[in-house]
Amino acid sequence: MYLTCDPEPEPDVLTDGAILVTATRRLARALRQAHAARQRDAGLRCWETPAILPWDAWLDEVTRECLPAARLPTSAQELWLWERALADSGDDDGLLQVRLTAAKAREAWNLLHVWRLPLEALRGQATKETETWLRWAGHYRRLCAQHGWIDAARLPDEAARALTEEHVAGRALLLCGFDELTPQRQAFLQRWRELGGTVRELEAQAGRPAPLGTRRTYADTHAEIRAAAHWARRKLETNPDGHGTRATPEYESRSRHDRLPHPGPLPKGEGEQGCCEFHIDARVGIIVPAVGALRAELWRVFSEVFHPSSLLPPFPEPSARAFNLSLGEPLAAQPLVHAALDGLALLRGAAEFRVWSALLRSPYLGEADSERDARARLETKLRTRRAPELSLDEVVWSAQRFAATLALVQRLEALKELSATLPDRQTPHEWLATFEVALRALGWPGERTLDSRDYQAAQAWRNLSVDLAALAPLRPHLGLDEALAKLEELANDALFQPESPDAPVQILGPLEAGGLEFDYLWLLGLHEDIWPPAPEPNPFLPLALQRRHGLPRASAQRELDYARLLTERLLSSAPEVVVSHPLRDGERELAPSPLIAALPLSSTDDTPQEPFHLGPAPLSCVEDVQGPPLHAARGGAGLLKSQAACPFQAFARYRLRACDLETPAEGLDAAQRGNLVHRVLELLWRELASLEGLLAQSPEDLAAMAARAARQALNDAERDYPFLRRQARLLELESGRLARLALDWLEVERRRAT
Repeated sequence: MYLTCDPEPEPDVLTDGAILVTATRRLARALRQAHAARQRDAGLRCWETPAILPWDAWLDEVTRECLPAARLPTSAQELWLWERALADSGDDDGLLQVRLTAAKAREAWNLLHVWRLPLEALRGQATKETETWLRWAGHYRRLCAQHGWIDAARLPDEAARALTEEHVAGRALLLCGFDELTPQRQAFLQRWRELGGTVRELEAQAGRPAPLGTRRTYADTHAEIRAAAHWARRKLETNPDGHGTRATPEYESRSRHDRLPHPGPLPKGEGEQGCCEFHIDARVGIIVPAVGALRAELWRVFSEVFHPSSLLPPFPEPSARAFNLSLGEPLAAQPLVHAALDGLALLRGAAEFRVWSALLRSPYLGEADSERDARARLETKLRTRRAPELSLDEVVWSAQRFAATLALVQRLEALKELSATLPDRQTPHEWLATFEVALRALGWPGERTLDSRDYQAAQAWRNLSVDLAALAPLRPHLGLDEALAKLEELANDALFQPESPDAPVQILGPLEAGGLEFDYLWLLGLHEDIWPPAPEPNPFLPLALQRRHGLPRASAQRELDYARLLTERLLSSAPEVVVSHPLRDGERELAPSPLIAALPLSSTDDTPQEPFHLGPAPLSCVEDVQGPPLHAARGGAGLLKSQAACPFQAFARYRLRACDLETPAEGLDAAQRGNLVHRVLELLWRELASLEGLLAQSPEDLAAMAARAARQALNDAERDYPFLRRQARLLELESGRLARLALDWLEVERRRAT
């Protein structure tokens, strides 16, 4: 926060052995960096690391100290226990989304303990959904007791009961960045005080000038994001040191003035050629309530504005990005991990075409670079078969026949041998060993050197083995499909955000910005549909009880009050604040959030009229006057039509043979069905030989002949379309259709004779 400097600053309370507990990991990291910078500025070469921890990490330390023998389940184990509770109660058969229901049931359990809801009141107001959940909760509690586990919801209460004066021993606790303390945390802190400890909440010092927030409107979200990106870049270019008149930011205690370092400034970094040259102390914040939904758009636009060269071939990754985007993606969405999951899916012996297509083009398999062209040709050839699913045997056969992919064939044959020897069921540890052998057979993660992001993704993938192995106490033996499904669930649940140096521009959600200060701040996307958020009460707890105790997302009033608190905090987090919202979402008009509607409207737009340029790029000119011979171009009226429309189009289509790739789909397409009709009629006329032969047949004999011809045509087609062998019902329906069509055509010929 901003204030006038004290003539005699008081000592830093962190040197007195206090424990600083923050609301977020981001704030804890920023405060540790600021403390280190302060010690360096004081001329120290080494110092004691201060105790600055987010709440969860500090609670883990307290638990290890006072409950050393406690067994704590992982998050994945907790969710599996809830799935088991649903199954034990017999209610999982009628559920369409068992895992999603289990997650909501776990959320209700956490709310019950975190907000200390009285169980008697819960039973007294029980709805049908609540009664069902209470039955599940009983099974869940018994399963936890059976394994001797203390879950995350009950851990603070158990740790508070185990605390003694010896554990507390007059230690001071400082809280920073908490907008509200839940009843469970309040009870824990009260127990801390009763045992002789002290607790102080830190807040921003008052007395600094109120920031002047302005409101801006944009046509749509894309224009709004682009304007925010250019605004952030302009601020760093024009004032890289931040506001020159600001005083040293500090925090104060509610009980006495204790000096704490401000989380900043951010480390200096260098930019890239053709972009800002970053040597920056300024801190720019972009706060986005819908940061998860807009993550891809935010990343693309800010990359284009700050690092435009990374969008051009060969797509170089900047050595240090000027912006950091919070909220990671699912680990399964990372290309390297996605390739691993697709590769393991081949252990089933067959896979959907989309899996084969991705693997054949993936750089994360062995010899992917050296066989790149051959594998691309193989993928194109497989498309012409239009099979929605392909077996290992089919792909190996095609690779041997149509493409020079010797290394790929050897790897797939090794995987096929492994697949043939797999037992029906194994322990999770044995499946992990099997998966490692399978990926090694495929040459994963490839022959190229991994960059930082891929390397961290590979490490995160290997860490999933811990969670899968943790399933052993609950499911001692798994089948292949279940093991693969659990591994994919873990990869989808795990959020992946690669570590990177701190950047001057931070793109955050509102909760992540708790306790942080900025030189410039932009609140983006604050329209009425987003801010305040819509209520979303838990379906398993009585709504009246949730509202009475003020649970999160329980009511519109609760969301309005909390959003107002966050908005006031954010508007005072920087000397210069811009608030914006889009005017339209497609055809739908949007109004500003009522929490910002009173801010003065500004017409300023930082988006430049001309885009940023990288400067002249080296170009090379290659004259190519040769093409395929003219006689290679074959076509009818389409060729002439294409030539008249665009000569180059005709050249590309009919001489270069450029065409769209086939898209495999379920069943037979219109051309394939038409070819089958021709084949059936060909077989019939070979047997009938002439019109006289047709007229000599009875209707029953013709029907039998048509049925035989249809079956033979389909048997012949199985050589070109192997997927038909796995679709008996489709063959039956198609055979009947072909026979009926053939009889209709024969009837036309019979009428012609009369």
